[in-house]
Amino acid sequence: MGSNISSLPKDYEVLNAKRLRRHVAITVIIPVYNAITYLERTINSVLVQTIGIRNVTIIAVDDKSTDGSRRLLRRLSSLYPQLVIVLLKKNTGTPAMPRNLGLTLARSKYVTFLDADDWLAHDGLRILSKTMDRTGVDYAVGRTIQVSTNQPNRIIGVHESNRNRDHVSPYTLKHAFYHLGPRARMMRRDFLLRHAIQFPSMKFAEDKQFFIDVLVRTDTISTVTAPIYYLNRLEENDSLTKQTDIMEKMETNLVVLRRVLEYDLSAEKERLILNRLIEFDCITRLYDRKHFLKSHDPSAYHQMFARVVALFTQYRSYPIDSLIEKPFNRLLYHYWKAERFDDLLDAVKWSKSKETKKVEWVNDQPYWSIPLGNGQTQMLALPLYVKVHKLELTEDGLNLTVQTLGDRQIRVEGITLQHRTWMEETHLLTTHVTDLENHYYHLRIELPKQIEKGSYLVYLRFDDYGQQVMAIAMDEPVIQQGHHIYRWYETVKGNLGLRIK
Repeated sequence: MGSNISSLPKDYEVLNAKRLRRHVAITVIIPVYNAITYLERTINSVLVQTIGIRNVTIIAVDDKSTDGSRRLLRRLSSLYPQLVIVLLKKNTGTPAMPRNLGLTLARSKYVTFLDADDWLAHDGLRILSKTMDRTGVDYAVGRTIQVSTNQPNRIIGVHESNRNRDHVSPYTLKHAFYHLGPRARMMRRDFLLRHAIQFPSMKFAEDKQFFIDVLVRTDTISTVTAPIYYLNRLEENDSLTKQTDIMEKMETNLVVLRRVLEYDLSAEKERLILNRLIEFDCITRLYDRKHFLKSHDPSAYHQMFARVVALFTQYRSYPIDSLIEKPFNRLLYHYWKAERFDDLLDAVKWSKSKETKKVEWVNDQPYWSIPLGNGQTQMLALPLYVKVHKLELTEDGLNLTVQTLGDRQIRVEGITLQHRTWMEETHLLTTHVTDLENHYYHLRIELPKQIEKGSYLVYLRFDDYGQQVMAIAMDEPVIQQGHHIYRWYETVKGNLGLRIK
């Protein structure tokens, strides 16, 4: 499973090269290109890590920036001997080569990657390295929080950080191959060297390929719930991901898809990876996005997806739609295969509409009603819909009776509270679940004694990290416990919410 990797750049200048002779616990590798707006904050987030900068080497590899980033890096290198600056003489056009060069220069037990516009949580490096020290795994991952301008912050890749797990196979996490950016991940450097794992020289999807290569070679991983990494999606941030055209992205997705199809993996393992590559990359990201609605040439999208199907069928004989799980994505595939391209477009318009999607009921089962052209509608069954039938507040906590509807079978585990503003404030509540008849469940919930005030999203938790809002129509009961007032209420979308005062 060797990679087709271009040779590393050889023409570069190194500042603070003496630091590279010192073996440390962690190397943080930062690829830099025209990142002047956020670069100092990014580097400072490493300098102030609680593990102590004496245990860390920062390798910032500048890919021939033109915006002043080099001048800033030179100044910072004169202040911090732990900061190794590598100044490339020629631009490589991809973060892959700077990262690979950083890996080659690193002299540490562990390595992690940090993009030049993101930043680390203060305790992030200590938490991941201590986890790896304790468990002996080759790979550990924690929580990533996406920071946006006009939207609430949100957790990226919930499956990676919803529980503290030691020595688990990545294949036990259904979505382990989703969200494969470099964030919040730490690896043993000798593991990467032993397997010759490097980033392929691609403008896009190089990190996805890299971490697929990592995960298919490691037997077990560890996951932690602590915040590790903050992903910058602020309005003024013009990252390479935002600049990349969707057709450029799809070209690199085809490269990754071909490579995975050529792996010698078991069918069970392969299907987990292919689900992500086919359903998420080649349907959701290709079609169920506003760029598709704005396109002046939708036929280019259909032709690109035809290339995906042709590549898949070249290697595999089973139907590609068996890899598609979400009903809406299966519907889009059905429209594409039947060449109902106008219906496909109408379905995406409905999906991207800001209007609240209303649920219709047929034989006591929930459906979306999707308007198509010529006054037609498409009824699409919801896989899961949760109703709150009873809510009783006691001095000891909360009693809930909920019903699950739809064709998805789940294992109910409890309730999650997620602060609407601070993603760090997430609580999986201690819950006793009684499975009643006909998909009814009684949940006895112990309210947390220490919790921040504010508004919370309330989710039913199931199947380890699945989450679903719960529909409810009710008055606003109040319970006071200690110094807190808990107000459970109906949100504007008709779901259960919580305010704590």
